[in-house]
Amino acid sequence: MGEALEAWLDNHRGREETHSHLGLQTAKLVTTFAAAIAATFVATALAEGPAPSCWDEAAVVAMVLSVLGVLVIVFHVRKAPDVATILLDASANDDRTIALLREAVNSAARHNKIQADRVHCITVAQVFASIVACGLAVVSVHSSFSP
Repeated sequence: MGEALEAWLDNHRGREETHSHLGLQTAKLVTTFAAAIAATFVATALAEGPAPSCWDEAAVVAMVLSVLGVLVIVFHVRKAPDVATILLDASANDDRTIALLREAVNSAARHNKIQADRVHCITVAQVFASIVACGLAVVSVHSSFSP
């Protein structure tokens, strides 16, 4: 039963690693497109009004927050186990080397899981900032053409 449990744990770590990797890649796509759509709305609002209003300024602030969220996510780096160092320092004891490699992989998987949760929260905040920027831009255009 011990070997079956160990195999399941190894597979589970692999699934967690794949999930965190795909989550980060999806977050990069979602935030980039959300920011691009918001930038289009804000640019249109700035180009259409007679003079920048407080709505325009608020939309620009929300857009800046959105872009900062994109930068945080795009430049996020996942942790990888330092396999080369462990193998270079490996002694003749294969069991110890395997244990060190397993610990390095486990440590990286734990770190990446925590980071994936953080990236999810940042993504939600960034998309919210993009939606707010779009809404403020629409209000700005509407208020500039209303009597």
